[in-house]
Amino acid sequence: MTERVVDRIAQSDGKLIYKNGEWKEISAFELANWAKKFYGGTQYLSKGKSVGVFMTPGLEEAISVISGGVTIFPFYFGKKKLDPYYVKKSKVRTIVTDSTPATIETLKRLGGKYTIISTDEKYKHDSGNLKIIPFEYVSGDCKGDENYMLFTSGTTGDSKLVILTQKNISKNIEQFEEFVDYYGAKGKKIYNPLPWFHSYGLTIGVLGPLALGMQPIIGSGLKNVMPDIKENQPYGIIYVPLFYYKFKNEVEKSMDKKLKGTPKFLRPFIKWFLYNTPAVKKKIRGELGNAKFLVSGGAAIDDDVKSFYRKFAHFINGYGITEASPLIAVDDGKYFRFVKDIKYEIVGGVLYVSGDNISPGYYKGEKIDRLNTGDIVELHGNKFEIAGRKKNIIVLPNGENVSPEKIESKFMERDCVAKVVYTDKELVAIVDRNLSPLPTKEDLNEINKELPIHERVSRVVEGKIDMTPTFKIKRT
Repeated sequence: MTERVVDRIAQSDGKLIYKNGEWKEISAFELANWAKKFYGGTQYLSKGKSVGVFMTPGLEEAISVISGGVTIFPFYFGKKKLDPYYVKKSKVRTIVTDSTPATIETLKRLGGKYTIISTDEKYKHDSGNLKIIPFEYVSGDCKGDENYMLFTSGTTGDSKLVILTQKNISKNIEQFEEFVDYYGAKGKKIYNPLPWFHSYGLTIGVLGPLALGMQPIIGSGLKNVMPDIKENQPYGIIYVPLFYYKFKNEVEKSMDKKLKGTPKFLRPFIKWFLYNTPAVKKKIRGELGNAKFLVSGGAAIDDDVKSFYRKFAHFINGYGITEASPLIAVDDGKYFRFVKDIKYEIVGGVLYVSGDNISPGYYKGEKIDRLNTGDIVELHGNKFEIAGRKKNIIVLPNGENVSPEKIESKFMERDCVAKVVYTDKELVAIVDRNLSPLPTKEDLNEINKELPIHERVSRVVEGKIDMTPTFKIKRT
């Protein structure tokens, strides 16, 4: 198999479906050829060094990430403001953007000479030290196996710049292919609302599906996820645990309303019966656009949530990190199992991995020979389960270890985003009203009943919670 992702995509039958005012599509072959010409030109303009990409998810961004012509830095597009932190850290001098005013504003504040390649027809003239070139004027011939530079999520501190080569991503696509084949997703529509400046959204959400002959649908915005799904009727959905928890909770609330007046002790049995009837399964699947292949990644997900979705669709929970391109293992049963060609060992309870999908190292930082995932795991034969993230483990005065993520998932089951901390000799859950409502006393009691005594939360307080673009809680 070719190691250049752009070549693999050019040989596939995939189509990219994206929204730019209206839904459009372009074949993988056309996309790959356009990429070769386009980034050959940017390679010349950047003198072969590197290019930053600051764009809304769409056609031009797809071109940037599959080219292989230069070293690429996809920048976070969160609030349509180019963060000077990422520009300084990447040291790029050429930026491709469809948000030209925001880019100009940031680069003028930074000072120095930059080249902006703009897709906005209004901007065709230089501005001070900024050279502005219209997107349509750029062309060339792309060669070589260059790198992507992706920032880590920064859940436990500053983001690191991870080098991912075409070889790394191409290998991870091959590893993901096993599950695409098994669940019959080849040639089908796959919906992906995730950002491309993270490896999960990039490899599993766009490049993988394109290279494997699928039709990735690029969402029209996070607020439009459910309308997009209903309109496009995808075979598969690729998203994060928060989405799957929220959808399940909405279904549960609807079911509770229908069962109002039924004795509480009978409800679990009635629900179990109803969820297993063909009519209810069909209705729930219909709300998800009749999707049959559901992928969750970015964090572990509770067993009861997995079981809920597996009643009416194939549901897999991926495990990985940016440095692994990102996929390391998949949970399609009870435990995670490693994807093919991953070598692993456990050192001090922590999982270390190596293989062709693992990054060679960090930009202007240390090299990676054997990747420390930072996760404490428990082996079950050749499979494993995650006990917690080593950096996040709370050690109580009595020596007991507490994984905050485990407790937080219990809150999420009840439609509540919480951050668990240890303060004043007790476990406390911080809840941000901007993200979710406060749990009731009954909710807290139910959560604590499901936890060992040393993991029980004493109280809930209001506070601010910072989240990453892939909806993981930041811890500093």
